[in-house]
Amino acid sequence: MLQKPADLHWETAASIVVAGATAIRCLALLDVKPGETLLVHGGAGAVGAAAVQLAANDGVTVIATCSTRDAEAVRELGAHPVLYGDGVFERVRELAPSGVDAVLDTAGAGVLPASIELAGGPSRVLTIADPAAVELGVTFSGGGASEQTPDVLQRIADLALSGVLTTPPARHFALADAAAAHAALAAGAFRGKTLLDA
Repeated sequence: MLQKPADLHWETAASIVVAGATAIRCLALLDVKPGETLLVHGGAGAVGAAAVQLAANDGVTVIATCSTRDAEAVRELGAHPVLYGDGVFERVRELAPSGVDAVLDTAGAGVLPASIELAGGPSRVLTIADPAAVELGVTFSGGGASEQTPDVLQRIADLALSGVLTTPPARHFALADAAAAHAALAAGAFRGKTLLDA
């Protein structure tokens, strides 16, 4: 068990652990190195945003798909935003004419076949969201509490305290309003975490 550092706000600590640990695991599995180009599908989501920040901080060129609403936020995280929709892969090709070195899919929106083509094969394509991965030879990675070791938690805390790893603003609901919180989550269109306050 690792104590929360005194300087790390509770809201940040509650919002960053799962996404941060997942992003760390995925980037390690993809073996992304400085100087390479990484495509992140869902660059504005919790895991996607964490992966963008971590990879960019390590000297990786990051291209991230996102909505028009989130494009500027994704740019501020350190990625080149590419808008969802028709022609998304053509827009990625404009930024990476020779393809990309690795792809992380956090969205599960049927992007794996084109991602495999961009990466020159399935070996460095990973998804946390698309069950079609197995048929395509792509790694599907699911984690859990076991990956939140003291070393990983300390790394996440250090990255958060240094400003490398940030989270979008969270929205708060009283514990008694848990049903409303679930309804808000189902409605989507919010980048940050939804927190229940006891």
